[in-house]
Amino acid sequence: MERSKAKTSDLFRGTTRKTAKHPLDAIAVNKAKEQEKVYEEEPPENVRQTFLLNRATLERIKDIVYFQKIQGNIYYTQQEVIEEAIDALLEQIGEVPERPEEEKEREKMRNAKRRTRKK
Repeated sequence: MERSKAKTSDLFRGTTRKTAKHPLDAIAVNKAKEQEKVYEEEPPENVRQTFLLNRATLERIKDIVYFQKIQGNIYYTQQEVIEEAIDALLEQIGEVPERPEEEKEREKMRNAKRRTRKK
Protein backbone atom coordinates (compact mmCIF):
# COMPACT_ATOMS: atom_id res chain seq x y z
CA MET A 1 0.00 0.00 0.00
CA GLU A 2 1.34 3.33 -1.00
CA ARG A 3 0.26 6.43 0.88
CA SER A 4 0.00 9.66 -0.98
CA LYS A 5 2.27 12.41 0.21
CA ALA A 6 -0.57 14.85 0.86
CA LYS A 7 -0.25 17.54 3.46
CA THR A 8 -2.49 17.28 6.49
CA SER A 9 -4.47 20.32 5.35
CA ASP A 10 -5.09 18.62 2.00
CA LEU A 11 -6.69 15.55 3.55
CA PHE A 12 -10.04 17.31 3.76
CA ARG A 13 -9.79 18.55 0.21
CA GLY A 14 -9.25 15.06 -1.20
CA THR A 15 -12.58 13.80 0.11
CA THR A 16 -14.67 16.75 -1.08
CA ARG A 17 -15.72 17.89 -4.50
CA LYS A 18 -13.56 20.50 -6.18
CA THR A 19 -16.24 23.16 -5.80
CA ALA A 20 -16.62 22.55 -2.06
CA LYS A 21 -14.72 24.76 0.35
CA HIS A 22 -12.22 23.51 2.85
CA PRO A 23 -13.90 22.89 6.26
CA LEU A 24 -11.40 25.12 8.02
CA ASP A 25 -12.17 28.08 5.74
CA ALA A 26 -15.39 28.73 7.66
CA ILE A 27 -13.44 29.04 10.90
CA ALA A 28 -11.18 31.71 9.40
CA VAL A 29 -14.18 33.68 8.15
CA ASN A 30 -15.89 33.47 11.55
CA LYS A 31 -12.73 34.66 13.31
CA ALA A 32 -12.47 37.62 10.95
CA LYS A 33 -16.10 38.57 11.67
CA GLU A 34 -15.46 38.32 15.42
CA GLN A 35 -12.46 40.63 15.09
CA GLU A 36 -14.61 43.18 13.25
CA LYS A 37 -17.16 43.08 16.08
CA VAL A 38 -14.49 43.58 18.72
CA TYR A 39 -13.12 46.69 17.01
CA GLU A 40 -16.41 48.33 16.00
CA GLU A 41 -15.65 51.00 18.55
CA GLU A 42 -12.19 52.50 18.39
CA PRO A 43 -9.81 50.76 20.81
CA PRO A 44 -7.94 53.03 23.22
CA GLU A 45 -4.54 54.04 21.95
CA ASN A 46 -1.78 52.36 23.92
CA VAL A 47 1.72 53.77 23.94
CA ARG A 48 4.93 52.15 25.09
CA GLN A 49 6.66 54.02 27.90
CA THR A 50 9.81 52.98 29.69
CA PHE A 51 10.30 54.03 33.31
CA LEU A 52 12.21 52.85 36.34
CA LEU A 53 10.65 51.22 39.40
CA ASN A 54 12.30 49.94 42.50
CA ARG A 55 12.44 46.16 42.60
CA ALA A 56 10.00 45.89 45.54
CA THR A 57 7.32 47.80 43.62
CA LEU A 58 7.74 45.61 40.56
CA GLU A 59 7.49 42.49 42.73
CA ARG A 60 4.26 43.80 44.29
CA ILE A 61 2.82 44.41 40.81
CA LYS A 62 3.68 40.84 39.83
CA ASP A 63 2.17 39.55 43.10
CA ILE A 64 -1.10 41.38 42.36
CA VAL A 65 -1.23 39.93 38.83
CA TYR A 66 -0.58 36.44 40.17
CA PHE A 67 -3.26 36.84 42.84
CA GLN A 68 -5.83 37.99 40.28
CA LYS A 69 -5.00 35.06 38.01
CA ILE A 70 -5.42 32.43 40.73
CA GLN A 71 -8.73 34.11 41.63
CA GLY A 72 -9.93 33.33 38.09
CA ASN A 73 -9.11 36.53 36.22
CA ILE A 74 -6.61 34.75 33.96
CA TYR A 75 -6.11 37.64 31.53
CA TYR A 76 -5.19 40.22 34.19
CA THR A 77 -2.01 42.13 33.29
CA GLN A 78 0.60 44.42 34.81
CA GLN A 79 -0.81 47.19 32.65
CA GLU A 80 -4.18 46.82 34.37
CA VAL A 81 -2.55 47.00 37.81
CA ILE A 82 -0.87 50.29 36.92
CA GLU A 83 -4.00 51.75 35.29
CA GLU A 84 -6.18 50.82 38.29
CA ALA A 85 -3.60 52.25 40.71
CA ILE A 86 -3.52 55.54 38.83
CA ASP A 87 -7.33 55.66 38.74
CA ALA A 88 -7.42 55.09 42.52
CA LEU A 89 -4.80 57.81 43.08
CA LEU A 90 -6.78 60.27 40.96
CA GLU A 91 -9.93 59.48 42.94
CA GLN A 92 -8.01 60.13 46.15
CA ILE A 93 -6.37 63.44 45.17
CA GLY A 94 -9.20 64.82 43.05
CA GLU A 95 -9.01 66.95 39.93
CA VAL A 96 -5.55 67.33 38.36
CA PRO A 97 -5.12 70.11 35.78
CA GLU A 98 -3.67 69.27 32.36
CA ARG A 99 -0.12 70.33 31.51
CA PRO A 100 0.12 73.55 29.49
CA GLU A 101 0.57 73.20 25.73
CA GLU A 102 4.07 74.72 25.86
CA GLU A 103 5.15 71.97 28.29
CA LYS A 104 3.77 69.30 25.95
CA GLU A 105 5.73 70.88 23.09
CA ARG A 106 8.95 70.87 25.17
CA GLU A 107 8.41 67.15 25.85
CA LYS A 108 8.02 66.49 22.12
CA MET A 109 11.23 68.40 21.38
CA ARG A 110 13.18 66.47 24.06
CA ASN A 111 11.87 63.15 22.69
CA ALA A 112 12.81 64.13 19.14
CA LYS A 113 16.36 65.00 20.25
CA ARG A 114 16.71 61.65 22.04
CA ARG A 115 15.57 59.76 18.95
CA THR A 116 18.13 61.50 16.73
CA ARG A 117 20.95 60.79 19.22
CA LYS A 118 20.18 57.05 19.25
CA LYS A 119 20.59 56.71 15.47
